[in-house]
Amino acid sequence: MKKRSVIIAVFTSIWIFVGCSEDLHQNPFDPQNVRTAGAPVELSLIPGDSQITISWRGIGLKGVKEYRIYRAFTGDPVPQFKMIAEMPVEIDPATGEERTEYRYVDSGLKNDPKRDGERLFYIYRISYVDENGVEVPDPSLPLEPKYEPGSKELPVVWHYVRGAPSVPPPPIKPILGKPQDLRVTLLWPDYVPPEDIAAYRVYGAVVRSKDEVPEKLNLLYELKYNKLYPLKPDEQYFVDTDFKRDKTIKAYKVVAVDEFGVESRSELFYAESPNLPPPAPVIVRMIPEPRQNVYNITIIWKKVNVPDIAGYRIYSRDPTGGFWELKATINDPNATKYKVMGERYVIGPTGISLREYAITAFDNTPREDGSYDESPLPEIPSSSQQSPQRR
Repeated sequence: MKKRSVIIAVFTSIWIFVGCSEDLHQNPFDPQNVRTAGAPVELSLIPGDSQITISWRGIGLKGVKEYRIYRAFTGDPVPQFKMIAEMPVEIDPATGEERTEYRYVDSGLKNDPKRDGERLFYIYRISYVDENGVEVPDPSLPLEPKYEPGSKELPVVWHYVRGAPSVPPPPIKPILGKPQDLRVTLLWPDYVPPEDIAAYRVYGAVVRSKDEVPEKLNLLYELKYNKLYPLKPDEQYFVDTDFKRDKTIKAYKVVAVDEFGVESRSELFYAESPNLPPPAPVIVRMIPEPRQNVYNITIIWKKVNVPDIAGYRIYSRDPTGGFWELKATINDPNATKYKVMGERYVIGPTGISLREYAITAFDNTPREDGSYDESPLPEIPSSSQQSPQRR
């Protein structure tokens, strides 16, 4: 039995070794990984006025001492990377772990670099250095490695990003469009885009008040600008329909983006989803059930598909005159059917008839007086019009 267990242990060790060797270069921080060369990941740029902000994600490995930032310029006769900065690894005192995001601002750059009408770019890549002074990736790796015909190995590519600084486009000052339930419309019809415009972007985030500055704005919308078919003033707008209830406040920033990716320095703009009534439901069918002196009636309607619906109310009235009388309140936003019981027939000049029925929807956002927004009832002829009774 002992001999058998030893053989099993040996084969298990061999399997583990082989399995690890197959995945040896799958680690993104492995210098031999052909896709990353071991460089830090999530490298990105934010161009600005005479500067570019470089950001990347920390390695998170023990023994890493610092990061090195390299830059090349496509306007040089032979673009070559040169180290422009070193940044030591920073530890979060709260967790004892390396911080997850790093930023470096490369300033003093040339705005809108071009040569013979062709755009030029600054190119960046990042490496890390361990406690023994070993740098990963190897700084001698070329910008564009070439594949050697007949070689069994793929060339290792050190990932890079490129960008160019630029004078920002003029800022955009949006205005609010017509109030609509659970939506906010931002307009900028008077904005004159610069010649090098490439797109419009709208950022936004939910806030608690109109003086709160959000930690982060999310990209809500991007509209590419086609210079062959420039936008008309009334086409420069954005409609935000991502609201779950009335009186939700959002901070927005509407920016113009030039061909180098530089955004205008627009200010925050605050808007609130208006506290308006929801649309009225549509009655699809009514099914009466006659009895001896009264009748029951089943009312079927089409559900109102807005997220802040709290329920429905059913009203009825004498078709010969009178006000709307509340018959039922249904606190179920998904309801589509209700039976009214024990209704009395109406005796009029033309004979016996049923009462008239209407249905409204109400939302879940209380007003200052404690009431809720409710869709309007059908108008009553002026000869018999009175205020509708709502409980």
